[in-house]
Amino acid sequence: MTVTRREFLKTCAVGAAASLPGLAAWEEALAAAAATPDPVYRALTAVALDTARSLGATYADMRVCRYRAQQIFLRSQPDPRTKALNHVPGVNESSRFGFGVRVLVNGTWGFAASPKVEKDEVARIAREAVGVAKANSALQKAPVQLAPVKAAEAVWRTPFKKDPFTLSVGEKLAFLQAVNEEICKAPKVFNARSFLTQRTEHKFFASTDGSYIEQFIQQIIPGSACTASC
Repeated sequence: MTVTRREFLKTCAVGAAASLPGLAAWEEALAAAAATPDPVYRALTAVALDTARSLGATYADMRVCRYRAQQIFLRSQPDPRTKALNHVPGVNESSRFGFGVRVLVNGTWGFAASPKVEKDEVARIAREAVGVAKANSALQKAPVQLAPVKAAEAVWRTPFKKDPFTLSVGEKLAFLQAVNEEICKAPKVFNARSFLTQRTEHKFFASTDGSYIEQFIQQIIPGSACTASC
């Protein structure tokens, strides 16, 4: 049975997507966060800020951060016998989720963080940050004095026509294959390498100054290279 290059790429794409740990859970969580992030994260950050203030912090803030990254590679090189292009794909995917609490106690900074974004853990980390600040105060020569700032509320999203994460791995590999095939048409080029790197960030910031700032950031970096004989 003969398998075409396109069928091979589709098979690789399906296998790669199936092997990505927690991808379905990530998509579900991201969709939920995009739909109703404000009340969920406000409630969590309130736990941290209230806990820190109750323990003597004059200032506190909390950042909740979720990251997803995807790298897709394709190397194309002619077969030495048939001269037909062979395509070797590669797919990497990763995600991270966590939060950090920063406090100012007696003019000294303290910080603690955790990947477990839950109410009880948020309170524990806030207490830990206060403890770090109090321990650091023994070495503080002069108290930190923050400049006054106005409270800000804002939501910002990277403008884009199409979310790159809504495209399948197969579609992206097909695009890279077309790029590599075009590159390999040039005289003396004997291999081509193309990639797409995509990254998304969802950040929520809250402070005792009354600020609530949310950001949805999309980044995409394409690239190609080739090797030619002189």
